Amino acid sequence: MFSSKIVGLGHHVPDTVITNEYLSNLMDTNDAWIVERTGIKERRWMNPEQDTVANMAAKAARMAL
Repeated sequence: MFSSKIVGLGHHVPDTVITNEYLSNLMDTNDAWIVERTGIKERRWMNPEQDTVANMAAKAARMAL
């Protein structure tokens, strides 16, 4: 029987951080309301000109290796 094990992990998130304060300038909401209902304080947005699924996967793979 073959056995395998995980020997490395990697991850990558886009550099652009979008905060709740930024969203509150666009919508009628605030940080406390968003955090209370979702638990989210910030999120990452990808820039299609620099972030692709392939290059983000490659960065995560390099980290895993």
